[in-house]
Amino acid sequence: MSNIVVVRKRHNTYVDVKLIKSEIINKRELDILSNKIYDDFLPVVRTKKSNTELRYDVTGLVVLSEYLKKVLNKSGFIQMCLSIVDTINTTPGKTMYTKKIVMDINRIYVNPNTRQLKFLYLPITNYMAVLDLGAFFSKLPYETIYNQHEDCSYVKEYIKYFKETVTFSLFEFESMLNRMKNEEDKKPVVAHTSKVLDQNDNENIRFFSRTDKPAQSEEDEEEGTVLLGNEEGTIALSEEKCENIVYPKLKRKSTGKTIELKKSEFIIGKSKVADYTVDKNTSISRTHVKIIVRDNRYYVMDMESTNGTYIDNKRLEANIETEINPGQILKLADEEFEFGI
Repeated sequence: MSNIVVVRKRHNTYVDVKLIKSEIINKRELDILSNKIYDDFLPVVRTKKSNTELRYDVTGLVVLSEYLKKVLNKSGFIQMCLSIVDTINTTPGKTMYTKKIVMDINRIYVNPNTRQLKFLYLPITNYMAVLDLGAFFSKLPYETIYNQHEDCSYVKEYIKYFKETVTFSLFEFESMLNRMKNEEDKKPVVAHTSKVLDQNDNENIRFFSRTDKPAQSEEDEEEGTVLLGNEEGTIALSEEKCENIVYPKLKRKSTGKTIELKKSEFIIGKSKVADYTVDKNTSISRTHVKIIVRDNRYYVMDMESTNGTYIDNKRLEANIETEINPGQILKLADEEFEFGI
């Protein structure tokens, strides 16, 4: 097995993979990684002339094990799992091998700004790892800290699935995740503080009813204030302010289809985990762009796409929010959308 080490040089961070004598680099796969053909794999930025070492650039990324400690809500946890499943499912279609992906939460990386996952792929001809996906996914809940203000009953359902499953099926697992993603959550919310689950104590998640909330004062009722939980704690927002949000629309020029962006953060890409999936266009990245609604103003952020994002033919800098106005043309690679409200 190759030796994998993290190297920090000034402001950059790299992962170096040192090959053993019996390992041979697959040039075709190396070219794919070096040219960043697929944006879910970490790019190889250097190889030694002796072909005994590979260097991957992980600058600005965090390992998944650290990311899981940042407090995830239901949407974030499920989307993360679906992203991993999507990479596993699509890798063979890229003429790559799933068993060459290092499935280790300390070797998978996350862009903290875009939440996109980046996988360490070993382009070694005679390397095929033993891949136990059931074991990998079953351990994720115990590595994660959950939002204390949200209904975490889905975690118990997730754990129960693995307890009752004899033979792991990626298809069935993906179906369960999609059902969780789409269902309306009407169960109680967690009453305890954020914590890591103990594998021997996973049933002891305490809940209280939504009706058991603190009494409101008359002033609160008159102002129409509702409490909304976020990852940092609980914030109060006016119902009137929520109702006055104007969400934008996009008209896809190639199909004439109108897309309603009814979220404060809306992701577009070719991945199934995106809020809108752009089909029949291979130039679009898996998670290509994020559209943000804030105080009834609209912003576009390129999510490190391969072929770029443009407003009126001006290319945007990755991970930087740029305001967009009704009537402007948003272009993802060569796919055009008209922005409106």
